[in-house]
This record gives sequence, structure tokens and C-alpha cells, in this order.
Amino acid sequence: MDEWFRNAMPESPITKSYCAACAATTAACALNVVHPVVLYFDADLILRGEIWRILTNFLFFGTLGLNSLLQLYFLATHSRALEGGSFQNRSADFLYMLILGASSMTILAFFGIIES
Repeated sequence: MDEWFRNAMPESPITKSYCAACAATTAACALNVVHPVVLYFDADLILRGEIWRILTNFLFFGTLGLNSLLQLYFLATHSRALEGGSFQNRSADFLYMLILGASSMTILAFFGIIES
């Protein structure tokens, strides 16, 4: 597994970190360490101080199963393709794209423009 993780991911720590965080969050929910209800996006609860929900909704892919494994696979594959192509040798730009996309979706969801 360790060998696959080193070879399958690009050298950039961004894709490795994001995929590892997603896998860890999904595994923690599968092992009942964290309840999935604590992770979802809810604007009212965020306003009450549960600010971790802004980030955790991007890390949890649902209950552990074929669907979540496929989502993790596609995340790793497409991130690796982006970092090897459009964002080659530009890790900061790739991170900026991820932050900008996540911020845009969060703002739209916060105001109810898109469904969370």
C-alpha cells in the first residue's frame, strides 16, 4: 500500500494530502470514530460556531463502499492528470484553484444558490 501511494500520486504534496485526508475521513466514519452528521455543510450550524463544517464537507465521500472508493479513485486520477498537465511544476497554482473552487461552492451553498 505504501509503495502504491508513493508511485500512484505525483510528487506534489497537495494531491497526496487531499487524497489521504479524504480517505482518512471516510475511514474514520466507517470505523465509527466520527459520525457523518458532524461533517455535512449546514449554514445555520456554521453560524453557531461549528466552522469545521466548511472544510469537512469536502473530505467525506459517504459511507465506505464501492461509491466512495470510486470517488477517491477519480479524485486521485484527475488530480494527478491536472498536476502532470495543466499545473505541471505549479503546485501553488493548483492549490489556489482548489481553494478558489471550494470557496466559490461554499459561498453559493451558504446563500442557498446551490444545494449543499
